[in-house]
Amino acid sequence: MLPDMDGLEVTELWTQEWFALLPQSHPLAARQDLAPRDMADVPLALGVRQYNSGGHAIVEAAFEKAGVLPSVWVRAQRRSTMLILVTSGVACTFVPRAVADMNLPYTASVPFEAPALRIVA
Repeated sequence: MLPDMDGLEVTELWTQEWFALLPQSHPLAARQDLAPRDMADVPLALGVRQYNSGGHAIVEAAFEKAGVLPSVWVRAQRRSTMLILVTSGVACTFVPRAVADMNLPYTASVPFEAPALRIVA
């Protein structure tokens, strides 16, 4: 059990690390891991802030903490749109391990330096 504000207790359901999802042919796809500074000039497809459940906010906070301005090329409402942009080779995005483990065609998943996505109830 993890204590939370106002005496509310929450249970952590799962934790997932972040991965940069890149087109398979991208020069960074062969790296062992990536940090925000590595992704500074990479065109990114990120979630629309008001529809985002907090996932990409974690990634964007990692860029801010590193003093790096991400190159957000497009904001999409649906993850499927972001994935299509990556498989088409026009942008990169960030996904939790469960999506990275799907081994989507024409993509490469590289561990990304950001705080883990924690799902709690």
